[in-house]
Amino acid sequence: MDVYRNQIEDIDLEILKLLKERLFIVSKIGEIKKTNNIPIFNKEREDEVVTKLKSYNLINSDYIDLIWSNIMIVSRDVQNLINIKF
Repeated sequence: MDVYRNQIEDIDLEILKLLKERLFIVSKIGEIKKTNNIPIFNKEREDEVVTKLKSYNLINSDYIDLIWSNIMIVSRDVQNLINIKF
């Protein structure tokens, strides 16, 4: 079991690194949205992303909904932090 747990820890670290990279890119998109007065929330785009991910048929589509809904919430939060005017 330890072997599998170590593999999961390695995978978790890779997921974190990819999420960090994703959030950096999300912040750049947030800057563009701020500059161009584009709303942060774009349901059509989020639906498009999730639909594309589901089309790969790699994991259960319900899991994709659950995981990506949380990723999208965090992504919007990152973009909103950029768009706060002080």
